[in-house]
Amino acid sequence: QLGKSGEAEELLAGTPEDQPEVRLLRGKLLLATGDPRGALAMLQPLAAQHPLEMESDLYRMLADAYLATGDSAAAIALSGAIARAYGRMLVAAGRHADAVALLERATALLPADTQSWQSYGQALTGAGRREEAQQAFTRFTELAAKAQEAATAAAKVPNLPETPELRQAMKLMELGHYEKALEITMQEAARAPGDLWPRVLTIR
Repeated sequence: QLGKSGEAEELLAGTPEDQPEVRLLRGKLLLATGDPRGALAMLQPLAAQHPLEMESDLYRMLADAYLATGDSAAAIALSGAIARAYGRMLVAAGRHADAVALLERATALLPADTQSWQSYGQALTGAGRREEAQQAFTRFTELAAKAQEAATAAAKVPNLPETPELRQAMKLMELGHYEKALEITMQEAARAPGDLWPRVLTIR
């Protein structure tokens, strides 16, 4: 944080990279020293499994790394996921007025995300903005219907996804780590909007 990357690198020398906290710091150091691709290689494995307390820093660094490598779609998807997660937490805590702005941002960044629209409608309802809430729930219903259609079509797709990221997402689904799997499939959907598999797995 003081900009002394050389001293930071010395302190990190010899530390075990299998520890999430170490990988996070190494990724931050790589970003600070102008190596966003190295930072992505260090941080992307953490996206699948990491302590909850580091989630905000991790997503923020991943978004910065994606932007630095020109992958703005992935950065936007991450920013939307962060806004949605925080917005849902505020709704659960009863802070509906605070949640509205975050979830409005989430629906703008992830306009096809059913979860964002549903939570946005809940926040608007709690904030007393019932007419806007009805519009949000209508959009949620429309997207849910489209998702069901896509799920039906997915049952007819015989091939398995080819990318290692999507195979990792499927493995996480099998293990019950649905939130982490969802993060990966949303990133892949943003990166390859013409590919059916990320959307299919996101719906599942």
